[in-house]
Amino acid sequence: MEVPKRKTTATKATQAARKVRSMVKTMCSQAHEAKARGKPVAYCMTSCMYQEILQVMDITPVWTENYAGLCAVKRDAERFLLRAEADGYSDVICGYVRTGIGFDALRQELGGMPPEAPDGGMPEPDMLLGCSCACDPRYKWYQSLARYNNNIPIHCHDIVVPPIDADLAEAAPYYVAYQVEEFRNLIAFLERQTGKKMDYEKLSRRLAISDETYKVWWEVDQLRKAIPCPMPSEDHFNIFVPGFHRPGELETLQFYRELYAEVKERMDNGIGSSQRKNIG
Repeated sequence: MEVPKRKTTATKATQAARKVRSMVKTMCSQAHEAKARGKPVAYCMTSCMYQEILQVMDITPVWTENYAGLCAVKRDAERFLLRAEADGYSDVICGYVRTGIGFDALRQELGGMPPEAPDGGMPEPDMLLGCSCACDPRYKWYQSLARYNNNIPIHCHDIVVPPIDADLAEAAPYYVAYQVEEFRNLIAFLERQTGKKMDYEKLSRRLAISDETYKVWWEVDQLRKAIPCPMPSEDHFNIFVPGFHRPGELETLQFYRELYAEVKERMDNGIGSSQRKNIG
C-alpha cells in the first residue's frame, strides 16, 4: 500500500512569507517558457552577484541550489541523490550538489524530464554559470554536469570574500579592481554566447534598484532586534528568495517594502514570532 505524502507547507508568521512559494513556481515556469521560445537559459548559483547582468543580457536563470532545496521540501530528492551516488559521487558531498548532479544524470538517462519532477523540473541549460562563493564543491559541480549536458559552455568566476580580520580600508582598492575584472570576464563570456552586447546604462538602473532593495531588507532585519522578535528565522530564511534571485526588479523592491511595513506593524503592536497561524 502506497503511503500518502504528508503536507509539506511550513507554518509562517508573516503574510509576506506566504508569497515566496508562488515566486519559486514563477521562476521555474519562466525558465521553461524561455527554453520553449529559444531564449538562452543558464544554470546559476546563489550569491554569484550576477543577477542584474543576466537580466540585462536577457538570460533566464535556473537556480540549481534552490531547485535542490525544493526537491528536499517536496520529499523528492532521494532518487536524484541515489542517481548521483550510482555514478560514484560520495554521500558526504553537499546534498545540493548531489541532487543537482543526480537530476541531470537521470534526465540524460531517460532522454527527457524525470517524471513528476517538482515544478516541472529544470530545463536543459545553454550555459553553466558558477562562482567560488560559499563552498568548495561549487567550482567542480558544474564541471561535473558537463558530462550530462553535451559539454555546454561553462564559466566560473571568483567572488571576493575578505577574511574577517582584513583591513578593508587598505585592501579595498585591490579587492574592487579584482572583482571588476572578474565581472568583465563574465560579461565577455556572455556576450560571446549570446551575440548581444552589454547595455551598461540598463545595468546601472538595475543595480540602483538592487541597492535600494538591500537597504530596505537590511532595515527589516533591524526590526527583528525588537523583543519580542516580530519575525521568526523560519520566515527570514524564506523571504531571501526574491532578494537573492530577483534583485534589480521593481516588484522585488516592492515586496521588501511591504515586508518592512508588516514587520514594523507587528513590532509596534508587540506581536512576537511565536504568534503565528498556518497560512500554507
